[in-house]
Amino acid sequence: MPRHTVRLHVDGVLKGEGTGSLALGDPRNVLDWVVNRLTRGGVGLEKGQIFSTGTCTGVVTLEKGQTAVGDFGTLGKVEVRFE
Repeated sequence: MPRHTVRLHVDGVLKGEGTGSLALGDPRNVLDWVVNRLTRGGVGLEKGQIFSTGTCTGVVTLEKGQTAVGDFGTLGKVEVRFE
């Protein structure tokens, strides 16, 4: 995961690119940190909850009508259009 490249396109234009290493060296490190922190507070993650480890591409502001595509290479793509 740390070396896996992620690209973010907005309306076909590359807006960001990075690797999993941008999330505390490895996205799994973020998960470990959060789980440990929650556990110390007596809280845990629940089945079905969604957890985000952060961004590999930086933050991009989108406008109404734009389409964003996250390309995770061999892991696939995700596309969203904001209406």
